Amino acid sequence: GLEEHLKNQLAEAYERLLFDGPDSIRDLVAEHVAKTHEEDVLPSLFRKVRGVYRDEPGLFVWFARRLLNSRESAEAAGITRPTLIEHLIGLHEVLGYRVRTSKKDNSAPLRANMADIRQILKRSGFKRLREILTETDATEARHLWKAADHAVGIEDRLRKEITGYLLAHFPEIQSGGEESRSAEASPTPSPSRLLCLLESLEAKREQLKRLKEVEIPQNSREIESARALGDLRENAEYHAAKERQGVLLALVGQLQEEIARATAIREEDFATDSVGFGSRVQIRFGDKERSVAILGPWESDPDEDVLSYESPLGKTLWGHGVGETLEAPAHGSMVPVTILGIEAYSGHPALVGQ
Repeated sequence: GLEEHLKNQLAEAYERLLFDGPDSIRDLVAEHVAKTHEEDVLPSLFRKVRGVYRDEPGLFVWFARRLLNSRESAEAAGITRPTLIEHLIGLHEVLGYRVRTSKKDNSAPLRANMADIRQILKRSGFKRLREILTETDATEARHLWKAADHAVGIEDRLRKEITGYLLAHFPEIQSGGEESRSAEASPTPSPSRLLCLLESLEAKREQLKRLKEVEIPQNSREIESARALGDLRENAEYHAAKERQGVLLALVGQLQEEIARATAIREEDFATDSVGFGSRVQIRFGDKERSVAILGPWESDPDEDVLSYESPLGKTLWGHGVGETLEAPAHGSMVPVTILGIEAYSGHPALVGQ
């Protein structure tokens, strides 16, 4: 209806202003959506930006400055504040490389973005940074420590502030031993992270590339051809093409958001000590024995006994070891399930949506 059409037009206008405008315009957009109580607008747009943050550094830095102000704001946008810090450090490194390899005339905006990142990280004399570091879990600690320790562009005091805190609270992250390896191999699932196989991530990136480079341009040509026929009110071809445009753009947004959250797990890191990502688990489920693999939502194929860690049985088994008996939901009741064995998964599951 008209109301839905106007809502879509407004969302597109917000997106254009944020992507194309300076920070002053972005601030006005943020003030407007706050006054009109459109709480979902900025989190939704951030999820799009996160998927292309290296291509939109200025906009990502603008979002980061706002989201780092509170834990609730970041989580509403589908990201944790420690992960935001990790992204900012990585972006600072990328921009530094671009500055070193670009002509001086083109480096000014990049240098400005880098200065903004440093200012954000050092805000209030590191007071906010220390507060954010207290929110870090073991997996985030490993990734953030590695980002800070390997970064060449950040100053030593900032590096020591981050790595010093993380090593004091997560000493295993530097050891490279079995404890840290297990933490990295089977991170605790969370809304801000999507675990997957590397081949799944590559397939999703190819799908996104095809949408952007082939299907959306083709759809745009179809819209223009249909528009040329005139009288849009009775133009079935035009309305069909516009409807498909909405589907394609929604799919692009979904893929960008999922890819931004994705963490690929290597085969050598598949969990075998306890059930985690990449485990092949032999179980007694009720009075029957079966073997199930625990992978991610992209690889889930229940007909082939490949379960997502987000599935009811996947959640029940996660983190438990051989010999444990648990209770899993099935057909409206709880059924006993015993873990008989765990080994590394081997296979090539079909990818959801492919």
